Amino acid sequence: MTEPPDPTPGPPNPGESTAPRWAFWRRPESVFGNRDYLVLLTGQTISGVGSTMGTFVFPLVALQITGSTVQAGLVGTAAGLAQWLLGLPAGALVDRWHRRHVMLASEGAGALLFGSLVVASATGHLTLAHLMIVAFGVTAGSCFFGPAENAALPLVVGVTQLPTALAANQARSAAAGLVGAPAGGALLAVGRAFPFIAATITYSVSWIALLFLRTPLPGPPRGSAKPHLPREIKEGLAFVWANPFMRIVLINAAIINLGVNGLFLVVNLHLYQTGVAPAAIGAIDTIAGIAAIVGSTLTGTVMKRVRPGVIAIVTFWGWVLACLPIPLTHNVVIVGGCIGFGMLINPVGNAVLMAYRTAITPDRLQGRSMSAIMVVAQAAAPIAPILGGWLLAHEGHYVAMYGFVALLVIAAIIVSVSKAVRAVPMASEWGKLKPAENDGDMSPSDVS
Repeated sequence: MTEPPDPTPGPPNPGESTAPRWAFWRRPESVFGNRDYLVLLTGQTISGVGSTMGTFVFPLVALQITGSTVQAGLVGTAAGLAQWLLGLPAGALVDRWHRRHVMLASEGAGALLFGSLVVASATGHLTLAHLMIVAFGVTAGSCFFGPAENAALPLVVGVTQLPTALAANQARSAAAGLVGAPAGGALLAVGRAFPFIAATITYSVSWIALLFLRTPLPGPPRGSAKPHLPREIKEGLAFVWANPFMRIVLINAAIINLGVNGLFLVVNLHLYQTGVAPAAIGAIDTIAGIAAIVGSTLTGTVMKRVRPGVIAIVTFWGWVLACLPIPLTHNVVIVGGCIGFGMLINPVGNAVLMAYRTAITPDRLQGRSMSAIMVVAQAAAPIAPILGGWLLAHEGHYVAMYGFVALLVIAAIIVSVSKAVRAVPMASEWGKLKPAENDGDMSPSDVS
């Protein structure tokens, strides 16, 4: 890799910040001593609770309104449709726009959408169509917010601190999951409007927090080429596929999501069929969430001592070993311990892969590379419950569970034999890297 350009800024290009463009690659301070990162982390933790509450209560409120489980499922369909339709275009648009403005618009829209449900609930005019529109809109906002935040992180924390920051982001998601669903259920028991009131408040707090960010977060400078959304999406997909490391991340994201989601579903259904109390099954999710939070705190320490390639390989094979005993027992403590171990090692492995992806991606492609991987990863999600339910019903729990474990084995083998993964340098060396603009012999001019 060549050394990055001299950080001394020249005359700013139109639309480019006057701050040194490469200065963020050399910031040494701790991520948790970074004011702007803490503002972003706090705001997103709070709004994450609101988002989780909304996701949890949407189908329950729809069921209250319609009395139909089929119609209640349409709310989730609306959210999934937003992800399918907007995932890739959102990444391309984020690469055009000011990242802070995108995040503000996304959180502001979320507050307004949940606020509309408060008004409708209070006046007795809440309908299924309204719930579907809000579910679609909130998911659409997340399609834009995720890539924008990911593109902003290198500017906020510096490249060498990306693994720690991304691990902390995983911890905030786990914490939101632990708090959001129980809180949403408790508030729904008080009254239909109360979960939506809480969600409106959380999104509003996050929007206000974003106003206090000081780091300039402009979109990348645009060349003379006329904006063309399909071409820009194609360019992002081509960049990800042409880079050997990102190609591995892309493929494994789909395999792992299908394997883990399918396995967890079959485990929950099988335990319920064998007479395990729902509360005990729910405790497994609690164990998993706590383990993920603990695991995220270990990322910085592990990253200083172990090469990223080794971390990735150990994480993938650790998941395989953790899942092997699960089909052999109905004991919730053992199952919870196995899944907890997987979730404990998951944050550091996931953080190092996604952080390195961010580190080697040019600023102008950050949104598109992120959205491409997320769309592919989530594309397998609808298949998992269908496949898992069919295998459990027709082949039994051994075949169903070990079938999904086999997918984890495939993913572990792919990572283990990948030279691109094994060659990832220590995070302390990432400050010397320049984004891989032309990895795989792909340049912007090669994409038509």
